[in-house]
Amino acid sequence: MAKYAGIARFIFNWGLGTRIVLYCEGLKLNALTLKKFFNDRAKPIYPCAYPKNPVHFFQIFGIVNPSFFSSPSHKQQTSGGSGFALRVAAPKDLMQLADILALSFHGRDGFVNWVYPLLRLGIYEDLKNRLRCRSEHYICLVAETVSGDSGAPERCTSPGECVAGTVEMALRSRLAWQVPSSDYPYLSNLAVHPQYRRLGIARQLLCSCEQTAVQWGFSEIYLHVLENNHAARQLYYQAGYRLQQVDGHWSAWLLGQPRRLFLRKQLIS
Repeated sequence: MAKYAGIARFIFNWGLGTRIVLYCEGLKLNALTLKKFFNDRAKPIYPCAYPKNPVHFFQIFGIVNPSFFSSPSHKQQTSGGSGFALRVAAPKDLMQLADILALSFHGRDGFVNWVYPLLRLGIYEDLKNRLRCRSEHYICLVAETVSGDSGAPERCTSPGECVAGTVEMALRSRLAWQVPSSDYPYLSNLAVHPQYRRLGIARQLLCSCEQTAVQWGFSEIYLHVLENNHAARQLYYQAGYRLQQVDGHWSAWLLGQPRRLFLRKQLIS
């Protein structure tokens, strides 16, 4: 029984990921055509996972929200009367935010392109759970495109084309002998869609989080950045963040992975 349950889960995950990839490439598949695609492509590689009926493929359409499969597009910002506005993230932003985070932290090059849909789905589910939390010390911000005339911006109304960047902030705790020793505001998942980078969006998101941290009653703010992420390190340095410590990990010296730098900024209340 466990064997067939594992096969069913494998088929489900494969079908879900493949459908997202093909949908983004302009191919809209139903359950039967997806099964045919499985027989042609995956069956020779995974013969033990050959399904006896298409029921697992039909489950994809019943369990997963169909709107998740839409691949949000982003318009370039125009110079005339256009800009960006910050607001708190809402559930309707989840698809766009998952896409931005997946593109920013994983990319779509080489083998990653095949597992990208599953990475994006995992990010989607994790972020959905965080947005559901009721903590007063958690916030997820989005930057969205706005346009207007005579200094009165009008929010972009085209669905799936507005969100350009995001950031999260929450309180973290450390052990008594670590610095800082008490709860502190921690930034994470600062990401901007590739089409909107170098327009000051990341700086706006940082500033908004810093203001929120002050409102929470804190005078310092912290974040991590990878040692080889030079663009992000430059952004944080220009914004006033300084090195607090280097987090050592066995993967850094054993596997040659970049170290994580723990940065701090002193806030002015």
